[in-house]
Amino acid sequence: MSHALPVSSYTPTRISRYDDLKGEGSFWDMCRSDDADQTMVGPLSMSFALPAEMHDRTTSTAVWTKWYGGLRIAREAGKLAGRMQSKQEIEQAGNLRDMDPLDRLTHRLDLDLALLACDPTGEFRHHAADRMPMTKINQVMFDILGADTCNQIYMTVTYSRREELAEAVERYFPAMKALHDQGLMLRSASQHLIAIGLLVKKLDDPHLIPVDMLVVKLVISCLMRTLPGRLAMVVAVTTPAIGDIFEQPCMFYGVTSDSLKSPADLWGKVPDTAVRTTAHGLIEYSMPLYFNAYLDDESYFDNLIRRIDSTSHAIAKGQDVGDQINSIYQDFLGEYAFADCSQLAQLLSEGAAFFEVTAPAVPQDMIRPGLNMNIPNQQKAVLDALFDLVVASFSQSGTSCDMEVLREFQAMVEATGAKVKKLSKDATPKDVAKIQRAGKEAMQNLEKGKDWFASVTEGYSALIKSWADFNTSIEHLRA
Repeated sequence: MSHALPVSSYTPTRISRYDDLKGEGSFWDMCRSDDADQTMVGPLSMSFALPAEMHDRTTSTAVWTKWYGGLRIAREAGKLAGRMQSKQEIEQAGNLRDMDPLDRLTHRLDLDLALLACDPTGEFRHHAADRMPMTKINQVMFDILGADTCNQIYMTVTYSRREELAEAVERYFPAMKALHDQGLMLRSASQHLIAIGLLVKKLDDPHLIPVDMLVVKLVISCLMRTLPGRLAMVVAVTTPAIGDIFEQPCMFYGVTSDSLKSPADLWGKVPDTAVRTTAHGLIEYSMPLYFNAYLDDESYFDNLIRRIDSTSHAIAKGQDVGDQINSIYQDFLGEYAFADCSQLAQLLSEGAAFFEVTAPAVPQDMIRPGLNMNIPNQQKAVLDALFDLVVASFSQSGTSCDMEVLREFQAMVEATGAKVKKLSKDATPKDVAKIQRAGKEAMQNLEKGKDWFASVTEGYSALIKSWADFNTSIEHLRA
C-alpha cells in the first residue's frame, strides 16, 4: 500500500524547459533565452505556478470541490490524474500515484500546463480524459463571470478593429500599449488578457467568499500560463494582484512589481531594447482564434486578419499602404470569396426550390473584383470596411457544411419516396399503413428542413447585406 504524500512535502525547483522548446524562429529563440535567464521569471518558468494556497490540503480540497461541483466527483477525477507522467515530471514532482487523489489534481494541472505552454501544436498532452482540471475551466469561468460576459469577450476580440481591441486590452494592462505601438497584436492572447483583467476585478468583490476567491485565483493562474511566456511576465510584473497569486516573484529583466510605482513605469526600468525585442519575438507567436473546420486551410482567416491588423498599424504610422490593401482584397476574393459566393448561390437556390420557400438571391455583382482599394486619403476607412466584410464572411463561413445538410434532407425525402413507390406496388392493407407512416415521417422531415433552412437563410441574408454595404462604402469613398 503506497503512502499518500501531502502537498506540503512538495519542494520543487525551477523547471528547465529548454529541451522542449524545439520551435524555430525569433519567438522560440526568445523562449529559450528566457528559460536560461534567471532574471526572466514568469508563470511558465516557475516550479509551482498555481496559487500558493493550493499547497494546503484543506484549501485545495475546498477549491477542487467547488471546481468540480462536488467532492466525490473531484476525487474520482483525481484517481485518473496520475497517468502518463513524463520522466521530467516524475523527477520534478515524484510519482503522482503515490499522492492523495486531490493532490494529484493539483500537480497534474501544474505539470500539464507547463507542458502545454511549450507544445508548438497547442494540444493538451494529458487531458484526454473528460474529467481533467482544464476541461472544466470554461464552465468555471462562466460561473464566475457569466456566460454573457464570456461570450462578449469573444465577440470583442473577434469583431473589434485593431485599435479598438488594443484599447480594450490596455484598459486592464496599460503596459501593453508600448507593445501595441511596436506593431504587436495577438488576438488569441487578447481574449485571455481581457478575461484575466475581468477576473482580477473580481478579486476586489467584497461579497466573494474565501473559496470562491481562491477559485478565481486558480483560473487566473491557468490563463496566465496559456499566454506566451514573455507576455505573461509583463502582465504579472505590472499587475501586483496577479503577481501576488504566486509563491515566487515574477521578474521581467530583473524588475518585480515591488520595483514599480505604476504599470507604465516598466519600460523605463528595463533595457531600451526590451520593448522592441519583446514585440519582435511575440509577433511570430500564433494560436488560432478564427477557427473554421470547413476550410481546407483552417488558419485562413487568422492569417487574413493578421495581415489586416498589420496594415492598420502601418497606416497609424503614416505609411502609404494603398497597394497593400488592394492586394489583401484581391487575395481574399481569389482564395475564398469567389468560391464561397458560388456555393452560397447554389445553396440558396436549391434550398428554396426544394423546400418551396422564398430565399434571398445572390446578386450577380455582389463581388466586384474591379474595385480598386487604393483610394488616396481614405486608406483607414477602406481597411475598416474590408475588415468588417472579412469578419462577416467568417461568421457565415459554413456554406459547405450547410450544403451537406441540404443534401441529407434531400436524400431523406428521396429515400421515403422510393419506399412509398415500392410499397404502393400491389399494396396490402399493411402496406397502406406503412405508406401513411412514411408520408407522415417525410412531412416531419420537411418541416424540420424548412426550419433549418430559415435559420441559415437569416445569416446568409446578413452576409449579402454586408457585401452590399461594403460595395456602397467603397463607392462613396471613391466619389
